[in-house]
Amino acid sequence: GCVLQTELALEVYDSPMIEAPAEALSQCDDDGDGFSIFDLTQVEDEVLNGQDPTPFSVTYHQEEQEAEDGVNAITNPGGYENETNPESIWIRVTDTTTPTGCYNVVELTLEVNPLPTISQPAPLAVCDDLASGSDIDELSVFDLTTQEGFITNNNSSYSVSWYATDDPTQVDVSNAIATPSAYTNTMNEQTITAVVTDENACSIATTLTLVVNPLPSPTPSSELDPYIVCDDDNDGFAEFDLSTQDDLIANGEADVAISYYATAEDAEEGFASDELPTLYGNTTAFSQVIYARSTNTVTGCYRYVELTLEVRSLPSFAAELEDLFSCDEADGDTTAIFDLTENESTIYGDADPSLYTLAYYTSEADALSSTNPIGVPTAYSNQGVSPLTVWVRY
Repeated sequence: GCVLQTELALEVYDSPMIEAPAEALSQCDDDGDGFSIFDLTQVEDEVLNGQDPTPFSVTYHQEEQEAEDGVNAITNPGGYENETNPESIWIRVTDTTTPTGCYNVVELTLEVNPLPTISQPAPLAVCDDLASGSDIDELSVFDLTTQEGFITNNNSSYSVSWYATDDPTQVDVSNAIATPSAYTNTMNEQTITAVVTDENACSIATTLTLVVNPLPSPTPSSELDPYIVCDDDNDGFAEFDLSTQDDLIANGEADVAISYYATAEDAEEGFASDELPTLYGNTTAFSQVIYARSTNTVTGCYRYVELTLEVRSLPSFAAELEDLFSCDEADGDTTAIFDLTENESTIYGDADPSLYTLAYYTSEADALSSTNPIGVPTAYSNQGVSPLTVWVRY
């Protein structure tokens, strides 16, 4: 029953007070294989939660039990390639100042995120405009945002930024195009870069070629003579066949379609419903300006010019002309020489003869079509035809 007593000191040491990373450690997949290189050590400050790292040893393990046992630590935590996607890594933090090496373990998730799925856009073509002061300088304003839906496949979670470089590897993220909805090209053709970024901050780039198409070159308004038709009843209105002016408006240019409009606004909009009919009756007496639009059938680019329609009154003709008579020279052949111009003073009346031309014809059809005029009307032989009707075109 003998007893001996002694003291036993019990000491309790705190385990390291650490925090599990709030978010997974993510990388963007650069080649689509689901694997990437991670620097595991970049989460140490977050795990230690602001504590002085000096007394701690931080190791990384592929298995939780290995982390608990402190064995098989990852040897290259600054350049670790994941083995699965996603993958859990276990972080062991050991307090090296405690005799028993108190520790704590937290989990870190590694994720390799895919790059955005995008489509390569076709060249974006617009017509030359006056944005830079000239519509023949091959510079124009482009709305780049119109291409974003196609590039992103209408994925609203993607964002797109634009850069004035044709090399996606040379993108300067601090120098994005400020107003992509109104970008003026610097040359024709110009290739720029679109960078698409998803919700995981993964980005991929593609290029877009900008093309400025020239406008058609119709005959300028200043060089277009009025389209004149004669008034059949002197009321100032007549019918115009506008198609007869197409070649004149086209100015020898291929691949253009000519259409006509009553106003400049209609010509600018170019709606088919506003086109004037081919056989058009003027709505303003005697003179009216309409607008001829030349549209390139390949590019859709257009210009329009003014065309003046004029209705000219018919000359005021004497109601009746005196018949011309000549005496047969007693040979009975009823042939004589006539001066057909004897009635010209009656025809002109008070009109200035210098403003008109007279021609004489042996048939009404020739007079109407202005063909086969009598060559010497001052000495015309009736060729034995008596009486003979001669037609005068004024």
